[in-house]
Amino acid sequence: MSSRMRVTKGHRNNRRSHHALKAPRLSLCSNCGAYHQRHRVCLECGFYKGEQILDIKNVKKAEAKVEKTEAKKEDVKKNTPKKVETKKVSTKKSDDLTKIEGVGLKTAEALVKAGVKTFSDLADSKVGDLRKILEEGNLSKYDPKTWSKQAKLARDEKWDELKTLQDELDGGEVKK
Repeated sequence: MSSRMRVTKGHRNNRRSHHALKAPRLSLCSNCGAYHQRHRVCLECGFYKGEQILDIKNVKKAEAKVEKTEAKKEDVKKNTPKKVETKKVSTKKSDDLTKIEGVGLKTAEALVKAGVKTFSDLADSKVGDLRKILEEGNLSKYDPKTWSKQAKLARDEKWDELKTLQDELDGGEVKK
């Protein structure tokens, strides 16, 4: 950069001298003598250039009504108990099917949509039916061969046996 192109600090600061924040200019109201912004209606009396534009009494009454209604709404919100969200409880309890090796979140959702919600439902279902469910959900890459055996152990709450079986499996399939 050549010295001809350099801008001195003084030149830079002269440019920046207009960037300062300025307070708004105020004028005196010719009617009531209160300060107000230039070319705006006086908010104390409602006059602008010697003419009454706003009826300030009515405006203040309306503002008071609005404040009262807002205060009432806040009091109602504070005093009313919060609504408790209730979920529809089905007669059939659902189990966490993702505990089965090879069943992920998407496959569990597909099974639940098809009506297989519990370990006993999964244990009683046939491999062919499970494959159809998976094909409908575009999840045909998963193999449900061992799912019913795992579901039987989970239904009977034989968690140790389930754990040993799952150690022998890789993604729901027998390790090679």
